[in-house]
Amino acid sequence: MTLLGKAILVCKSFLFKLNNYWLYPLFVYILFLKKKESFINPQFWAEDSNIFFKDSVELGIQSCFIPYAGYLHLIQRIIAYIASKFSYEIIPHIYNYASLAVLLYTVWFCINHVDLFKNNKPIILLLALVPHSNEILVNLTNLHWYTSIYLGVLLLCDEKKFRGYFNLAFTVVCSFSGPFSIIILPFYIVKNLSSGTIKTWSPVRYSIVAGALTQIIILFNHKNAETIYLKLNFISEVLSILVARVFYMQKIYGECFNFYKVYFIIIFLLLNLIFFFLNKKKISLLLFYLYTVSIGILAALKFKSQGIVDLLYFYPLSDRYFFSFNFAFLLLSIHSFVNYRKGIFTGIYIIFIFLYSLFTGTFFTHPHYRFVDYNWEEQASMLEKGGYQRLFVNPRGWFVDVNASSE
Repeated sequence: MTLLGKAILVCKSFLFKLNNYWLYPLFVYILFLKKKESFINPQFWAEDSNIFFKDSVELGIQSCFIPYAGYLHLIQRIIAYIASKFSYEIIPHIYNYASLAVLLYTVWFCINHVDLFKNNKPIILLLALVPHSNEILVNLTNLHWYTSIYLGVLLLCDEKKFRGYFNLAFTVVCSFSGPFSIIILPFYIVKNLSSGTIKTWSPVRYSIVAGALTQIIILFNHKNAETIYLKLNFISEVLSILVARVFYMQKIYGECFNFYKVYFIIIFLLLNLIFFFLNKKKISLLLFYLYTVSIGILAALKFKSQGIVDLLYFYPLSDRYFFSFNFAFLLLSIHSFVNYRKGIFTGIYIIFIFLYSLFTGTFFTHPHYRFVDYNWEEQASMLEKGGYQRLFVNPRGWFVDVNASSE
């Protein structure tokens, strides 16, 4: 096959399904409504500055292989390194719009490869509408929370159908970004065992294995960065946290939640039993749900070992730890509705999620995460002068000292 022929095949693999083309602008429009600042006034957010930007400017390509918080963040590092080759003034724009591109690719992948519904519009709408404080939307720092969804939906796919080089490369990068390849690996093995494909050669599978093993080794060597002490007396606490996140009870005063906590836990467990019964033939969906539950449990273990587990209840400070769980819970709910009562109930349920997000305040970005305009153009001009410069970034009170002459 000629080089031109290969290029045409690659382009065809990215063609959108024509009957779903409207989902992409809708997805972007919803994100725009939720977090306008990231689109119209891009600025660094948290570790965008003091980790990814600083390291890329001062260390160059070496920064791509430096662990942070005990593991690699390869996708953020690569974007930061590429952006460092451009003018300082547009680097925040590159960060935000590259992050948006990753979100859109996740949308494209779900539409074209996930084997769940006759069409996957509910998945796309949920990715945009799932209630949270929007800290993870359209910024580099929290991009791995969306790639955790991408790794998770691989459980819902027939990997024989997406052997393209780009899909494989994207899976590799995601597997080396955050701890999620470690978390998903046992569920991925169970999926392959249950489907009888464990002995089938799969580059995607081995990229997840390679990512997980690498992250385990790095995490072990940096165990002081993310210390977890296993304890057996926190089951009810974990359940309480998951319940609070499902019912968004973190927005109600603790005394009220504590008073009704037992009842909410019972309702949550009953819902899970119903969902598992209605989806008993969809093992991959249940594995995806358990994968996201595991992320929440490990977050609880981490905070428990640090003696600050109460932060997991607080809105909006720890929403990102339960983004994938909230998404999976709603997805499991919708799939149950579709199986039980097809058609109109799915639409009603999606409208309910939208209205609930809107009226509980979790549709729009929480004020805690809104940008303060630090006049990035002025700060970028300071960087152009070289030497050590102090930059002020979001959230309020954050700053980073950068040696802009280190290259």
